[in-house]
Amino acid sequence: MSNGNSHRRYIRQMTLSEIDSQGQERIENAHVTVVGAGGLGCAALSYLVAAGVGKVSVWDPDVVSESNLPRQLLYRFDDLGQNKVDVARQRLLEINPHSRIEAHPCCFDFSSQSGDCDLLLDCSDNFATRFALNQWCYQQSVRLVGAAATELSGQLWLCHLNSNQVPQGCYQCLFGDGKLAQDDCLSQGILGPVVGILGCIQASQALLLFSGNHLCHQFIQIRVSDLHWQKMQINPNPDCQVCGCSVLR
Repeated sequence: MSNGNSHRRYIRQMTLSEIDSQGQERIENAHVTVVGAGGLGCAALSYLVAAGVGKVSVWDPDVVSESNLPRQLLYRFDDLGQNKVDVARQRLLEINPHSRIEAHPCCFDFSSQSGDCDLLLDCSDNFATRFALNQWCYQQSVRLVGAAATELSGQLWLCHLNSNQVPQGCYQCLFGDGKLAQDDCLSQGILGPVVGILGCIQASQALLLFSGNHLCHQFIQIRVSDLHWQKMQINPNPDCQVCGCSVLR
């Protein structure tokens, strides 16, 4: 059960039936891996740590640049040139000194990670990483909440929510073999609040999962310009190179 200090700090979310005191205890015992400390990651990390997530591992090889500042709100002008994850760790501990923050200033190491986290947040910025993380999460039985954003729109996906790998469909079921045009974030515009919205939704879904709520495999598209919201189930593809074999079992 959460201690007295936790009760005072988190009372507003603990009054929710979806969280309550037992859910808060699960949140405080949870371990989330966040890949990407950019716009999505900054928003998601801030709310996860503020909500009391016990352990956060964040991976990103990049350093802070001036063009990051309008949408990556954990960073300041004085942080330019520093490793994003190191700066993020410092700011997150200021938000909540009770969280354990592991900073990895490199790309996610698929070979050394054993899948001991409770959930992975994909806050990366390219298709190759998203496909690789989807496959790793499936193989390691790790729940996945991913997001992507560009210009005035974004996408969110929830995959691998069943630890027994009941066929539900995955990110690769949505996008086939991954032979897509190379995406280049530097050549695409983005409005800062768009990534903030998507990152906040990622954090909210993670907290609900940690506290024991059942969420469905879903793919959501959001267009901020006219507040259009489209939601669909992720259907399993029997030809999927990641999860297709389980669909056939």
